[in-house]
Amino acid sequence: MSFTDNKIPDSPHYFIPYQCVLRPQSTSSKLRVVFDASSRTSTQVALNDILFVGPTVQEELYSVLLRFRLHKFAPAADVKKMYRQVLFDEADQNFQIIVWRRDPSESLKIFKLNTVTYGTSQAPYLVIRSLMRLGEIAFALISLLTEKSKKAPLKTKTLSGHEL
Repeated sequence: MSFTDNKIPDSPHYFIPYQCVLRPQSTSSKLRVVFDASSRTSTQVALNDILFVGPTVQEELYSVLLRFRLHKFAPAADVKKMYRQVLFDEADQNFQIIVWRRDPSESLKIFKLNTVTYGTSQAPYLVIRSLMRLGEIAFALISLLTEKSKKAPLKTKTLSGHEL
């Protein structure tokens, strides 16, 4: 989240309404912020109505479960706060504006959300596609390092580099 000049932009923009959900019994997130990009503006259009959702890029659950059962070892991972890890293009941040203040006695301040926001229709595509791209980069790097190590003379210490 980044502070703005506290002026409503002249260019197209969208203020995302949000609310806090308090769950005192929760062990992980006692307070959670819920964004509502389906909320309609004065023109009766919601941000989610005009966003490109993107295609489904993840495999069907059935395929994932089958692959999980086929091997002796099955790694699993949970990307903590995944949506907050993927940066949003700066040119599009005017569509993720919120107002916020720390204390009711303060005046409202305008902020831009810098990361993909859970509650927007394109968020699942953006984070899954980002993870897939990171996997492609990691696979290419591991393949490259494997090839380099096969060609390098056997030493106890190795130092190497490569441009991607």
